Amino acid sequence: KYWNNTYYYHGPGYWADAYAELRLFEDLRINSKFTFANGSTSYGYNQRDLYKLFFGVTWSPDILPDPWKFEIQFFDLDRVTLGAGLFFEDREMSGMALKMSETNWGFSLRLPGTAVLQTYGDLWSLDVYRQSSANVVGFHAFMVQDYGAVIPDPAALSGYVLDLTNNLEPVGSLYLRSKDHLFTQYRLEMAYGSNQKAAGLVGVGIQNKRNCRFCYSILAQYRYFEDDIVEGIADNADYDYIPYSMHDRPYDNPINAFRKKDETQTYSLNMSFKTPVGRRWYFESSNEVGQFDYKTRRDDFFVFHKQSLGFCPYEKFRENCLQFYISNKSVNASSPYSRFYFNEPIFDDTHVFGIHGVFFL
Repeated sequence: KYWNNTYYYHGPGYWADAYAELRLFEDLRINSKFTFANGSTSYGYNQRDLYKLFFGVTWSPDILPDPWKFEIQFFDLDRVTLGAGLFFEDREMSGMALKMSETNWGFSLRLPGTAVLQTYGDLWSLDVYRQSSANVVGFHAFMVQDYGAVIPDPAALSGYVLDLTNNLEPVGSLYLRSKDHLFTQYRLEMAYGSNQKAAGLVGVGIQNKRNCRFCYSILAQYRYFEDDIVEGIADNADYDYIPYSMHDRPYDNPINAFRKKDETQTYSLNMSFKTPVGRRWYFESSNEVGQFDYKTRRDDFFVFHKQSLGFCPYEKFRENCLQFYISNKSVNASSPYSRFYFNEPIFDDTHVFGIHGVFFL
């Protein structure tokens, strides 16, 4: 891929993510992610190679009466959306998660640590929901136990104590979201903080992604955040890990709007479609337009697109394909696992072209 002009990526290079799962026992699974990258051929064959291994364990002991199921995830929690995605949407998280569920009801407690917000403390997330064949309705709450900075205290044995005054106030929300397989898509979430400030999300759309000659997806979303409800988030927005799939995620992610400490409204429209061209080729188009509207700061208007021509060489394995694409959306990253400490936008409006492949063994 020819990247934008960054320190690590500045010419032809590669970035590959691989995934594997090993079932040691019926109730114990090990999940692994592997990242391989070299930013540019100008560094030479071996000078700037990067390798990274991510590891997770999922344990599902049979300790509850039917039809209830119990599950513990450790370290790699994979990609997570909390509630309907008002505050945290499509975020890779690490830490621990406890889950209990049956046919209709479910409960989860997540402790993702500091990988979602760059704070001194940990994020705690609680989710209670009821699901049907059409939708999920639930209650979600989160808080950050921010241990704050280390400050001198002559009375303490060590001479220092942790400043516990910077905790992010608890936030609770009610949400409703449709199941992914439905033609009509919708998501609603209303949140209220203990500081008496509110936030909300409304999203509606249509899609057809199954067994279709012309597959499409259209989604319009609106978010609103009062200023004080993002007070503890705006200066702590963080991308701890950047997978290759970040390229295909919408810019209208709340973590991108939280770069500024202000009352915020976000508007976005996502449109994509995919259609076959002959027996082994297909054309795919992804487009996004929107704006982050800040009350006292400069607004952020964005238009991104990606146009792709795919080739699937094996008729019996149509999910294994190469994709040749052009786009104006480039991930603003110095490496696949760089961190964003200063609330920088995750995407740049820079024209790029490349080859992308997905293969299953």
